[in-house]
Amino acid sequence: MTDEFKKDYQQGREDTKEQLKSIRRGEGMTDDYSFKIAKPSCYLSIFLGIGSFFYVWLVIKWNFFISLIVGFIGAWIFLAILIFVVAGFFKLASKSERYK
Repeated sequence: MTDEFKKDYQQGREDTKEQLKSIRRGEGMTDDYSFKIAKPSCYLSIFLGIGSFFYVWLVIKWNFFISLIVGFIGAWIFLAILIFVVAGFFKLASKSERYK
């Protein structure tokens, strides 16, 4: 199991280096790699949206439907923040001398 983890870890690092080189050349990321990043970001934003729904509904004690709206809007806001943060990190990493 440890060997598989090390192998997958190395493969992930190589994939990231290739994508950063592609960004540096101005080609952008591949669709598969973008999907690998977007999928966990979407799951995390949905989880945070559900958390904000329960927080507003149970702790602040707002109306159920208003809490649903706040949770939905919160999920989209969290998703936008995550996408911009990830894109910013990739942009910074693509300018780094380490990945030339």
